[in-house]
Amino acid sequence: MLTCRNGIRWISSTSTALKGPRNYVNRKTGRGCGNSVLPRFQWRYDKALGKGFQKSMGLKFGIDMGLEDRLLLVSLGTKQRRLDDKKVAQLSRIMEERIGEVMATDETLARLQIQIVKVRVDRSFTQVSVSWLCQGEGDSEVTDVLESSRHEIRKRVGESIGVTCPELNFIGDKS
Repeated sequence: MLTCRNGIRWISSTSTALKGPRNYVNRKTGRGCGNSVLPRFQWRYDKALGKGFQKSMGLKFGIDMGLEDRLLLVSLGTKQRRLDDKKVAQLSRIMEERIGEVMATDETLARLQIQIVKVRVDRSFTQVSVSWLCQGEGDSEVTDVLESSRHEIRKRVGESIGVTCPELNFIGDKS
């Protein structure tokens, strides 16, 4: 905006034309103005608008876009744990001790005298494979008892370690 003082034209810095929307990033703080999208974040903006558009159209016209299911599946896939070898070995030893304690205190399992050979926890901590020694006679009875009581064993192991125990799979070892 031009102003006239003493016959001289001055450009005023308080002009609304010069202030306008600030589409810059402050170098000291790294912050920009709130209503602009930086080019490096444009892909996030487009993705967010796409999901919002699909959801709003689905709600408006009653079409099930399946967006909630897709978001749930994506979040489940990204939040899985990936344990390293050292942590897997530590957890396997802990689970072997706890499963042994639970099996020793249970009357029906203690009567069968089941010997645990190896316990293996998978990398995502969703499954525990328990190998037990097959003795030849009575293996079908042992398999039936283990399958029927595995949920109780899982519950008691979870209580003893203070964490939800993953699914237990009992595997007969014939070595």
